[in-house]
Amino acid sequence: MPPFAAAIMNFVVLTAALSSVNTNLYLSTRMLFSLGRGGYAPTWMGRVSDNGVPHRALLASTAGIMAAILLAMVPPLWIRVMARALRCWDEKLATREERALVRAAGAAR
Repeated sequence: MPPFAAAIMNFVVLTAALSSVNTNLYLSTRMLFSLGRGGYAPTWMGRVSDNGVPHRALLASTAGIMAAILLAMVPPLWIRVMARALRCWDEKLATREERALVRAAGAAR
């Protein structure tokens, strides 16, 4: 395989990801704009600028997408909470067969 094949594949994947983000931003902006116009969202989202751009809906959509990206990068707190709950369940409620399955799965890794 040529040495530049990985770079080409990375370019294709990044282009597809950016295209997806652009599409989601466009669709969520238009959706918020329409909901604001229809009275199902705050009316300020249904306003446009002098040149017809729904800046307020765009800002809200951008903030939502950025929040989703940031939350996806942070390890969720519920994993730590669930690990503690599962440990408690393992100690108190698991049968002998279930404990054997867990040991076998751990040994297989």
